[in-house]
This record gives sequence, structure tokens and C-alpha cells, in this order.
Amino acid sequence: MVISIYGGSGSGKTTLATALQQYFFNDGRGCYLLSDDDYPHRIPKRNDEEQLRVYKEAGEDGLRGYLGTKKEIDFARINEVLAAFHEGKDTITLRHLERKDGEISSEETDFSGISVLLLEWTHGGSDDLHGVDLSVFLESSPEETKERRIRRNRDENAASPFICRVVELEQEKLEVQRKNAGCIFFFLHSAEPVPFRSRPGIFRDRL
Repeated sequence: MVISIYGGSGSGKTTLATALQQYFFNDGRGCYLLSDDDYPHRIPKRNDEEQLRVYKEAGEDGLRGYLGTKKEIDFARINEVLAAFHEGKDTITLRHLERKDGEISSEETDFSGISVLLLEWTHGGSDDLHGVDLSVFLESSPEETKERRIRRNRDENAASPFICRVVELEQEKLEVQRKNAGCIFFFLHSAEPVPFRSRPGIFRDRL
């Protein structure tokens, strides 16, 4: 089974994905957590530069045509991973991408005994992503995303006007992807996930 957990930066994807992974481990099921950090075409620093270049050349319309699309994300590669997982392959080639300046590498990964693949993915509700069995959307506003990005202090210039606009444009994309969610959550200040809306019986039927 493939579960995609998606939403804006800082929306709580890592928190929920880690909790679900532990749940499956406790239940005796093999579970692998795969992050979207490894599947842009460029490392984060270079991707930020590319976003700025696109914006300078083509404005917000150009940026909308880049964010969360095949121009930014290697959907073909991740779709190959999901297809291999559904085929039950014991070994799958995964991509590793350094956060700062560094190399993009690949590694043969043992998937024997893995029955659940969790995707922690900003655009995990995209129509370009194939092979997902259950999509879980984490609801958040651009203001909440900005606050959490600043609080976790992982990215430079997290509060810059340009990055804030990127977050707002990504939120537009996520609102479109929202329709693909089987379940929607939002996080309270306690960081505990709270069900916002789900289709009746979806966890019982699919898990």
C-alpha cells in the first residue's frame, strides 16, 4: 500500500508520517518513509535559484507554471519507484539528493518485507503522481506555513517576501490537489493531527 501525506511546507507532514511509520512498525508491518526532498530535479539551493530565475523572466505566471510541475519535480522517477513497489520488487533504486551543494546519487534499497510505503510529499496530491492508494492532505494557510518555516529554522530567507509569495502560489496548487485527498487533517498548536474530513470507512477499508 502507498500512502501519500501532502501539504504545505511546515504543515506537519513529517510529524504525521513519522507517527504513522511507528504505528505500522508496532503493528508488525514493514514500512518505508520516502521524502520529497530527494525528487526535485535540482538540490534545494539550486531549485530556489531556478524559482527566482523563472520569476524574473516570466513573473508569477511563469512561477505558477514551474512550482509543483514536471519542470520542478522528477515525477517520472518517483512513479518508477511506486510501480516497482506495487510489482513487489525486493530491491528498488532510490534517489538521494543533498540539501546543500552536493551530488545527486542513487542507491539500491532493500524492500523485502515492506508492505507500506509512506510518501512525505508537498505535492503528493498531484495528478502527475501515479500509484498512490491513499492520499492524506494536511490543511494549512500560507500564514501558518510561514510561521512554522521560521520556527523550524531550516531554510535561509524563510520569511523573505519572495519565499512568502512562493508559499502562497504553492498553496494555490495545493487547493487544487485537495480534491484528490481521501482524508484531510489540520494541526492544532499542540502539533496533534485532528481529523477535519474523511470519507466514511476509508481507513477501515484500505488499512
